[in-house]
Amino acid sequence: MWLTGKTESLLVYCLIDTPELMLQDEIRREHWKLNKIEQDEELEAEIRQKHTFDYIPKQRRIKSYLVKYDQQVIDDIKEKVILCREYAKELEQKLIIQTPEHK
Repeated sequence: MWLTGKTESLLVYCLIDTPELMLQDEIRREHWKLNKIEQDEELEAEIRQKHTFDYIPKQRRIKSYLVKYDQQVIDDIKEKVILCREYAKELEQKLIIQTPEHK
């Protein structure tokens, strides 16, 4: 809102099924963890069940919240950004000092 000049916005969370490509990766990972070479259909079904939400009505898988502009929040964000940049510089300096070419 600070960047766009808007005074209200919606924060929306949507519960969606895990995309198939990511789901396949998760299935493979679980097989490897359990040292399974052959595909275990029960394991795959269990994983799929944890990553799909068709059993929940669509209207219950969406949560939205009205957010109103608050200058104090914006000021707090600006301050935290400055502090984060200072901290990042400190870490960078420590990293430079610890590298072999700087010893």
